[in-house]
Amino acid sequence: MKFGVHSFIWTSQWNDDSLELIDKAKFFGFNFIEIPLVDPSLVTPEKIKNKLQQTEIDCCVATCLNEKTDLTSYDKDIRRKGIEHLKKCIDVTAEIGARILCGPIYCAFGKKVGRPARLDEWKFAVDSLFEVATFAQQYKVDLGLEPLNRYEEYLINTVEQAKRIVQDIGKPNVKIQLDTYHMNIEEKSQYTAIKETGHLLCHIHLCENDRGIPGTGQCDWEGIFRALSEIGYKGSSAIEGFFTTIPEIAAATCIWRELAPDPDTLACESLKFLKSMAKKYMLI
Repeated sequence: MKFGVHSFIWTSQWNDDSLELIDKAKFFGFNFIEIPLVDPSLVTPEKIKNKLQQTEIDCCVATCLNEKTDLTSYDKDIRRKGIEHLKKCIDVTAEIGARILCGPIYCAFGKKVGRPARLDEWKFAVDSLFEVATFAQQYKVDLGLEPLNRYEEYLINTVEQAKRIVQDIGKPNVKIQLDTYHMNIEEKSQYTAIKETGHLLCHIHLCENDRGIPGTGQCDWEGIFRALSEIGYKGSSAIEGFFTTIPEIAAATCIWRELAPDPDTLACESLKFLKSMAKKYMLI
């Protein structure tokens, strides 16, 4: 397994002033950094690529959608804007040498409609992502669709739903990203959910149930790592955490108290624990 850190620990939006975080990730012993493209126009791909090469670590890329780029919208112009946003993110992903674009890239983050998703909304997302995945294939970029909990997303909350939309899209480069925080809420068993994802798993966030330091809460870490071992997972896993010191992130994720002493401590202590678990299950 490769261990990385999501830059949301330190910043709410990646831009050209964030390059020093690549050095920080390397210093703490991570294999890669996860870069969020909230706004692709704010980044210079060549600068990121050069910095990654100088630092000798890898990266993956994440993004999300909003009400203006929602792929489940009944407004076709909004869906088109979502498709174009994802294509821009794929361009950046390819230019910096990354091979995964992940996140809840099927629907506006935080969308609440007071009902389950309708069949036509599901089809809007499927058709839009088919076009995006076809575009991504020429760059050899995989899409990792991340199920979120019911309070943050209404379309895909579970592995079962994620597998169904992957099947409906029908493109080999459409896969699944998991997050143990969301799985703790929505899945009956984190072990079983990972096993059922199997070869479709392309990326995973290893987070505690309260988004604090892994190993200090209620997540089934033995089951999680046993499942990863049994499916032969050799992909990327990222530590993700949020702090009240970044108001935009705290508001979006409802973080109203500090879950670790500081971002650096969260990064270091999380990596130490997760590497010990990976070693136990012969994943490193």
